[in-house]
Amino acid sequence: MIEIVEFKKNMQKDIENFVINNMEKELDVEDNEVFLKISKDLNDIEENYIQNGGIFLVALNTEYNEVVGTIAMKFENEIAMLKRFYVAENYRKMKIGYMLYSKLEQEIEIKNIKELYLISGKELDCAHKFYERNGWKIQEKNPGIYVRDGALLYKKSMEVQNMNKEYKVLKDLVGFNTIKDKENKEIINYIENYLKCLGFKTEYKSKVLIMSIGMNPKLGFLGHTDTVEYISEFENPFEVVEKNGYLYGLGVCDMKGGIAAMLDAVKQIDFSKLKFGLKLYFTYDEEIGFSGIYELLEKKEVYPRVYDFWGAYK
Repeated sequence: MIEIVEFKKNMQKDIENFVINNMEKELDVEDNEVFLKISKDLNDIEENYIQNGGIFLVALNTEYNEVVGTIAMKFENEIAMLKRFYVAENYRKMKIGYMLYSKLEQEIEIKNIKELYLISGKELDCAHKFYERNGWKIQEKNPGIYVRDGALLYKKSMEVQNMNKEYKVLKDLVGFNTIKDKENKEIINYIENYLKCLGFKTEYKSKVLIMSIGMNPKLGFLGHTDTVEYISEFENPFEVVEKNGYLYGLGVCDMKGGIAAMLDAVKQIDFSKLKFGLKLYFTYDEEIGFSGIYELLEKKEVYPRVYDFWGAYK
């Protein structure tokens, strides 16, 4: 099974070996000094990416604990750069590249990055086709980025992309089939990743998810991720369609719309200015057996309580 996970320190050596092996195979770089220059960021991924506000994602074959793909975003002189986009040769055509790229763009969107650059060797024909399909444009004007000989500089305007992503979070949530996903895994991973990018920490995760931010939470919100079955006349249940001023899609009202509103609301809060923290709860099986709520009760969770909202949060 392939999972897209965030970088962890114990992956450092495996990732470094994976990326360098791919670079040696695919890039036409004969000068050893140039090769060392364009690979030095791999020496310490924690320092060069994560500590500087970057992102490093890994496609992991969980059966063998094997790195089979990577993608990253790194700031260079305050310029956001897409970096280290590789998929192992024997794992291609499995949509791993698409999975990596989609998750990276999701995190970049949450960080409100407006422009993104990348450098790609001219020899990587398939990569260039992928970038062009996804809205990247070759740049003649260089904002101060080192580009080796035989490579091209691309740019993508994330602002234009985000303008075309109305109801993006709601569309993503509705796209998960939470009737049949009894493990609740995909939608819970999506929500967890979204909130972690905003500074939330994971307090508990199974089929249920509890996320928190700040100290001594006084307020909490709860939502359930499952939906009822749909009738056969519902043509596109897992898509959001706008018609006559209304949005249609499985869960738009109950309650993926509520969760989307919750996620959008917390994105707009400056939590550094709040006196107290906030907790968010996401459960499953609300429509039939209330299993998610029972799991929370068995956990003996201490729920936030606020009796003077304005006094606590103004």
